[in-house]
Amino acid sequence: ALFAATFTFAQAPALLSKTLKWDEKASVFQFDSTSAPLEYWRFDDAAFNEEHPSLPYFSERIKLDRFAEVRADFGQMVWQPFDKKPSPDDAVLAAEPHLIINVEKDRRDYFARLQFIPVRKTAGGGFERLVSFELRLSYLPKQEPVKSRGGNTYTSVLTDGEIYKFAVTKAGVHKLDFDFLKNKLGVPVENLDPRTLKIYGNGGGMLPELAGALRADDLVENAIEVIGEGDGKFDNGDYVLFYAEGADKWRYDSTAQQFTMPKNFYDSENYYFLKISPGNGLRIQNQTSTTHDGGVVTTFDDFIRFERDTSNLLHEWVQTQGSGRQWFGEYFKVQTSADFSDKFQTANLLPNVPAKLNAVFAARIKSGSARYSITANGTVFTSSNFTPTGGTATETYASQQSLSGEFTPNSDQFQIQLDFTKPDDIFNEGWLDFIQINFRRQLLMAGDQLIFRDLQTVGQEAAQFRLGNASGEIAIWDISEPLLPKRQEASLSGSDLVFGAATTTLKEFIAFKTSGDFLTPQAVGKIENQNIHATTDVDVV
Repeated sequence: ALFAATFTFAQAPALLSKTLKWDEKASVFQFDSTSAPLEYWRFDDAAFNEEHPSLPYFSERIKLDRFAEVRADFGQMVWQPFDKKPSPDDAVLAAEPHLIINVEKDRRDYFARLQFIPVRKTAGGGFERLVSFELRLSYLPKQEPVKSRGGNTYTSVLTDGEIYKFAVTKAGVHKLDFDFLKNKLGVPVENLDPRTLKIYGNGGGMLPELAGALRADDLVENAIEVIGEGDGKFDNGDYVLFYAEGADKWRYDSTAQQFTMPKNFYDSENYYFLKISPGNGLRIQNQTSTTHDGGVVTTFDDFIRFERDTSNLLHEWVQTQGSGRQWFGEYFKVQTSADFSDKFQTANLLPNVPAKLNAVFAARIKSGSARYSITANGTVFTSSNFTPTGGTATETYASQQSLSGEFTPNSDQFQIQLDFTKPDDIFNEGWLDFIQINFRRQLLMAGDQLIFRDLQTVGQEAAQFRLGNASGEIAIWDISEPLLPKRQEASLSGSDLVFGAATTTLKEFIAFKTSGDFLTPQAVGKIENQNIHATTDVDVV
C-alpha cells in the first residue's frame, strides 16, 4: 500500500521543511472606530481569519495527482519564546499546534490545504512561536466524492407550498393578524389551517461577505406562536407572533467590551417568508425556570445609536460619482452645533454607572486646525485635528476622526451636544456619521416591549432575573437563539416577574405585553416557487 501511494503521488512532497521569518515586533490594527486596537504578530506569508484575528496561521497548498486522504506528522520543531500579550483568542492555543488538513478541488485538480497556528502556550503562562519545522506527509488514494455544488441541500424550502414575503425593519415581537394576512399579504385565510403556517428567515444583520464564512445553507424555519390554531381554522381574532430582526444587528465586541452595530450597507429591511404547506409548522416551546446560585439581576446592559445615512460624500462632489459604502448624516457648515439629547432618551437610566460613548465625524478642511467635540452630560470629548485637503480631484476628499470614552450621566436622561470647530472659510464643512452610547438601566418594564441582557452574569451557572413594574399580562421569551426563541416560564412576585436562567453564556430576553401593541411587518406579497439550489454546472468565473 505504501508503494502504491508513493507511485500515485509522485508530484506531491513526502517531506515539507519550513522556516518562518517572524516580524521583529507586533503590529496593531483597529477594525473600526468602535473597536479597541488589536495587537497581532505575523510572519512572511502568514494568513489570518475573522474567528481568531490576533493569531497568525501557517497555510500551505499542495497539488495532488488525484483525490486522497492526506496525513501529516510534525518533526524537527524549533520553538522560540516571544513577548506576546494575552488576548481572548488564546483560548484556542494548546501545548502543541493543531494541524487542520482539508482536500480542496479547484477546477479539475485536487489540492491538500494544511493549516495550523504556529504559537503555543507554555506551562509558565508565556508564549512560544514556531521558527522551523518539518511535516512528514503520506497519501492514501480514495474514490472521488460525489460531485457537489457545496452546501447541504439540493431542494430549497421555497420549492413547494404557497410562499408570501414580508419585510421587517427592527428587532422585536411582530404580529400577523387576520387583516394583515388577508388584505395586505393576500393569504386566503378563510380556507387556511393555521397549524400549517411556517415562517422562514435567517435572522438580522448583513450577510457574510467572505465566501468561506459560516452561513445557513438554506432558509431556516423559525419557531413561532399561533394564537387560536387549536381548532384548525384561522378566525378573525387569531394571530401569529414571532421574533424577527432588522437589517442592522447589535453584536458584542469582546475586545472593546461593549455592544456595537455593524451597519448593513446594502438594505434597510430584512426579509422573512411565510409558507403554507402540508405538515405542522415549528412552534415556540416552554423553557423552565432554573434554580440559581448566582446573583440577582435587577439592572441590565443597553445601547442606543443615532445614525442617519443621507449623504454619500463623493456623490455630492461635482468632480466624481457616488462611491464606497460609507454614508453620513447631519451636515455642518453654517450650523456648527447641534443638540442630540432627544435621540438618546431612555427610561430607567442608572445615573451613577459609567456609560461608554463612541462617535465618528468626517470633515473637509482646506487649512488650519479643525476638530469636533461632544459634550455628554457635562463631560467633554474632543477629537484630534482633521487632516487638511486641497480639494482637487487627486487629493483626499475628506478625513474622519473618531472619539470614545466613558462618562457618568449623573442624571436620569442623556444630554448630548455636538460642536464643530473650524476656521472661517467657506470651503470647510463636516458630516456626522454616528453617535453611540452603551449604558446600564434598571430592569423595569417600560413600553410594550423590552429587550434585555446582562454581561455581568456571563460565566455563572445560573442567575435570577427580576423584571420590575410587571404584571400578569407580560410574557418573556428567551431570544438568545433568535431563530428558535423559547417561552420563558416566570412567576409573579408582587410587581416583579421572576425567573432563573442558565448564564454560562450571554443570554438575551424580550418581555412584552400580550395585550399591547406589536410590531407589524411590511407586506411584499406572494412570490413564485423557486429552487436555486437545484442549479448545476455553474461556472462563476
